[in-house]
Amino acid sequence: MKNRILIISVMLILLGASACQAQTASPSPQVQVTEAASAYPMATQLPQTTLPEVYPAPSNEAYPAPLNPEQNGGSSIVAFKLDRPISPEATQVTGVGTPGVPLVLVDVTNMGEFIAETTVQTDGTFRFEVKSLLANNRIGLMMGDLTQTSWTVESFYAEGYYGPEAMSLPSIGTVYDSCVVR
Repeated sequence: MKNRILIISVMLILLGASACQAQTASPSPQVQVTEAASAYPMATQLPQTTLPEVYPAPSNEAYPAPLNPEQNGGSSIVAFKLDRPISPEATQVTGVGTPGVPLVLVDVTNMGEFIAETTVQTDGTFRFEVKSLLANNRIGLMMGDLTQTSWTVESFYAEGYYGPEAMSLPSIGTVYDSCVVR
């Protein structure tokens, strides 16, 4: 009985091996170059281009920063600044900015976690009502929802809008001013 099973197993192995050899022995299909493929020139056939001798000097202007107040809805450029120092016991965070602009206060240390929102008053001041702030965390000002205003985010690209500790952070965005809570 054992011999029969052994013989059958060997025969199956040999039959399987010969079937694999038969499949690999068949000729592989040849790739033919078609008319469409030959219509594209090779990299060595591209025409040579010449580069200009002199490149224009780089501009020092930010794009598309407003150059004058008329380009920013008639308002003058006022930097967004937090009043310092800010303590963990504070119930309000205050500062100055462009009147009518909605702002959001975020915890920069915690990846831009929302703290509060407000709008800059007509006198150019703002006040966030806060419940608690974490000591040694950096908080920051970001633009709020501008859809109901005459501004766009691009309206605030000019360097004059940035406070003393402004930063641009990859996972958070533009922080117009920031401060460590102490």
